[in-house]
Amino acid sequence: MIVRYQHEHYDGTGFFDGLDGEKIPFLSRILAVANAFDEINSGRNPAFFCTDEEAADWLRNRSGVEFDPQVVEACLMMNEFKKFGGFPAAAKPGVRAGEMGLDGPLIGLNTIAVGKLPDQARH
Repeated sequence: MIVRYQHEHYDGTGFFDGLDGEKIPFLSRILAVANAFDEINSGRNPAFFCTDEEAADWLRNRSGVEFDPQVVEACLMMNEFKKFGGFPAAAKPGVRAGEMGLDGPLIGLNTIAVGKLPDQARH
């Protein structure tokens, strides 16, 4: 069900069941943001490829409509944290978050999902 509900939008305009806000399972809200960020930032879909900054703006513009605002900000915070070496699998200079695979925003959001703060994630 987590994968199914990633298609629901925070404002209730998504599909399959028209869920909104907190009715969408938390892990589905995380997956929606992580998948969208990866698609537009990794080169997986060349038509939508953009820089980290453009991807951040794109997510923020959809925050509260398509995506959970808290999850968007957590994703962006984790991406910034990772770029500065906050995680053991931190990106090398010049490497986009999406090129690192699942150690991008998804790992950071999984850390938040289990209740760890960024400084606790280092250990």
